[in-house]
Amino acid sequence: MNIIQIICSTAYVILGIIDCLNAETGKSRFAKPLLMPCLIMVLMQSREPHMLIAAGLFCGWLGDIALMFHGKKAFIAGLTAFLCGHIFYSICFFVMPQASHMLYVFPALLFYALISRMILPKLLPLVRGKLKVPVTVYTFVIQFMSFCAFLYDLALPSAGRHMILLGSLFFIVSDTILAFCKFTGHRQHYVMETYLAAQALICFGYLIHIG
Repeated sequence: MNIIQIICSTAYVILGIIDCLNAETGKSRFAKPLLMPCLIMVLMQSREPHMLIAAGLFCGWLGDIALMFHGKKAFIAGLTAFLCGHIFYSICFFVMPQASHMLYVFPALLFYALISRMILPKLLPLVRGKLKVPVTVYTFVIQFMSFCAFLYDLALPSAGRHMILLGSLFFIVSDTILAFCKFTGHRQHYVMETYLAAQALICFGYLIHIG
């Protein structure tokens, strides 16, 4: 890592801790819009910056800003931004499985189907009106993104690709907690912690993979 990557990585950790503490205590979220730019800078300073991962991080930045505001429009804007980010990640990670890998693919599909089966029947009754469709679509897209990360890891296992897969699972946890907190009105606990871990694992996992 060069000096810029070290500085931006350190800033990400410090700002992340500050924002997580502020989120838990209800204080100003001034650090939140600064987080994704730190990861984008780390990525762009690498020898092979991946534009799809950069696009995913950029969408995350837009979603972060949108969710700093209140109301239905802000929520939809944030949902759309993160949805686009997951689509970019899905395109980046998708690899056609080889015939020898199909033994692992079907259990993985069953795993993600079970996650959706666990989440949606409990979440959708809490969602009002027209938001049911976008929330359902978002749930399936993030599951597909994580499945693509699984295929990406399966095609050429490495420490970096393991991190990317783990990051995708952290995204599912983060967004599930956020959704239930949003529609029940409960205080959001561990949303930012799991979200920041997800984005960092994807970004640094890619950097470790390319060496």
